[in-house]
Amino acid sequence: MLRSHTNGTLRSQDDNQQVSLCGWIHRLRDLGGLILADLRDHSGLVQLNLTDFGSKDPKRLKQMRRESVVRVSGRVSKRPTESINPQLPSGEVEIAVTAVEIFNEVQDLPFIFDAQVQTKEALKLKYRYLDLRSPQLQTNLRKRAKVCSEMRKLFEAEGFCEVNTPILYKPTPEGARDFLVPSRHYPGTAYALPQSPQILKQLLMIAGMERYYQITNCFRDEDLRSDRQPEFGQLDLEASFITQAWLHDLAQKICRNIWNSSSISLKPLCYSDAMNWFGSDKPDLRFALPAIDITTSCSKALSAAPPFADILSTKTHKISATFASDKIMNFSRKNLDDLITHMQNNHEHKTFYFKVAQKTLSGGIAKWITPELLENMENLCLEVHKQLQQADLATSSPSMLNHKTDFSHGVWFVSAVTQHHHMPDTVSRLRSYLGDNETKTQLKKPGEYAFLWLHSFPLFTWDDDTQQLSATHHPFTLPAIEHQELFFALHNDNANNNATAILSEAFDVVCNGYEIGGGSLRIYKADMQQHMFSILGLSPQQIQKQFGFLIEALRYGAPPHGGMAFGLDRIMMLLLETNNIRDVIAFPKTTQGNCLMSGAPQKLQDEDLKDLHLKHSQPI
Repeated sequence: MLRSHTNGTLRSQDDNQQVSLCGWIHRLRDLGGLILADLRDHSGLVQLNLTDFGSKDPKRLKQMRRESVVRVSGRVSKRPTESINPQLPSGEVEIAVTAVEIFNEVQDLPFIFDAQVQTKEALKLKYRYLDLRSPQLQTNLRKRAKVCSEMRKLFEAEGFCEVNTPILYKPTPEGARDFLVPSRHYPGTAYALPQSPQILKQLLMIAGMERYYQITNCFRDEDLRSDRQPEFGQLDLEASFITQAWLHDLAQKICRNIWNSSSISLKPLCYSDAMNWFGSDKPDLRFALPAIDITTSCSKALSAAPPFADILSTKTHKISATFASDKIMNFSRKNLDDLITHMQNNHEHKTFYFKVAQKTLSGGIAKWITPELLENMENLCLEVHKQLQQADLATSSPSMLNHKTDFSHGVWFVSAVTQHHHMPDTVSRLRSYLGDNETKTQLKKPGEYAFLWLHSFPLFTWDDDTQQLSATHHPFTLPAIEHQELFFALHNDNANNNATAILSEAFDVVCNGYEIGGGSLRIYKADMQQHMFSILGLSPQQIQKQFGFLIEALRYGAPPHGGMAFGLDRIMMLLLETNNIRDVIAFPKTTQGNCLMSGAPQKLQDEDLKDLHLKHSQPI
């Protein structure tokens, strides 16, 4: 070894020891006769006292620029009491340096990674290897490694076997575009990088593995955002002879293990209630602010109000209301106007407000709200809060108000849409704005996590544009036991009549408004799987070509099975309380999907195109 100790491990009990240390010069300070530096390695920082060394070898000292890689020798010395740095584990000592070896002298850095210095994201991504030297990113990656290590211990204790599945595979219907890898040996063909190991892990169950897991990379060619990358880490698992309740308990163990908290509970909430109350299948329940449906009870009363006239004239309209008590947030007139401006995104959707103070109404649409209408809205809101409490969802946040909800002071928001299926998006936008707006009392507290087990998803979703059914999760999801007779009665030509009423054995794990995991019980009978593909519009020939091997495998003794996957990057983003997934990935892509550091993706050379039997669609 080139060193006797690592920098961050030195303590006062090491006083007077002779040490050799290696690392990067983190910071150099000339305090007028006293020359100090911080030396950094993976374990942390230690202070170097270079005063005596500098007087003996000023030339070498001048070469010790920031981020230069060095080895120093010297004696550990306790710092004077007034010089102790309580922010550093090694802050009680420093090294009286007697010798320096410079492995690599650094000249001009493209940027300095310092919390006090703002650097453009593009520059940090271009020099990602420098950005990764920052203590925060080092901590993030080490925390990620620790989480993966603890996961492996948990799965081994639960009897799971780690199996690596192929990266070069074939396209499967997972909801996004595939990344394709052209084959050199088979002209006109391509492998697909897996969006998930879905079919492969089902085949492992048919093979009798019974309990499988892996921590793997998956690939999806889709539009990117702050919580999504084209290549992402996934904790994947599958098990045989199990129920959804068993998977719920396992998911809860996994979350407790990751967050190191035995108090975490995955509260169950059905999909329909989540969409009606919160407008989202991944609601953030650190705060409540549920929406109530006032279409039936209030349409007649509001139809005479000019602001609602156009929307309420349509037969497919819907109206919802949300109450925000002054106890949890306060609005100025400007705050309210900004919110309304944010919500008015098109003519088919309108949001209004009115304020309440001791039963006195003011502002916005107050003059059209009758006492009877207000009382009706209050009663409906009370009923929803009672249901939240009965579902044990009203326990962790001050805005999760109980049945004693006080409507005496606050703001009512009323939203109307021309098409009833647009209401969830409207409700979700309103809740997101209220939860994120920093001009009010913060509803989202640091270190607070609200977990959900969202269940009873519809098996199918109807697409108005394509006039075709699609699988809500994926086409391997088992229909709910009580709806399987309805499922077999469906055909592709009449599938929209009642298909969306059929529920599935699918579920999601939600935390703080993010889907962090999801899964289902799987179809394990060949006739049911074949019927599912048929309902989705695949011909017998297409089924055979794309999934013939799976249908055949299901005929050879497939056990009842199910599984789930957790998004490792998204979990780490929540755990480390950062709002950007790039902070927890070593070498991430930009939101355009390119790597600024390496220049990927790159245009192929003519020789490569020839080998792969490809041609450019346009000149380079």
